[in-house]
Amino acid sequence: MMAPEKERYNTLAEGVIDQAREIIETYGARPPGSVGERSAMIHIAEGLKPFADEPIKLEEFKVA
Repeated sequence: MMAPEKERYNTLAEGVIDQAREIIETYGARPPGSVGERSAMIHIAEGLKPFADEPIKLEEFKVA
């Protein structure tokens, strides 16, 4: 039987891997400044909203 701490770690790690896989499969290549990069950023921000005490701010940047 696995220790509860290790089991919890494995569950959290699997969640991170699942989310990374979802972003890769949904948005594909995401070069800086691309539509895919912005879409993935919005997707991640939406997922974080339930855990935020304040509104999430997305930062804009210019790509040369």
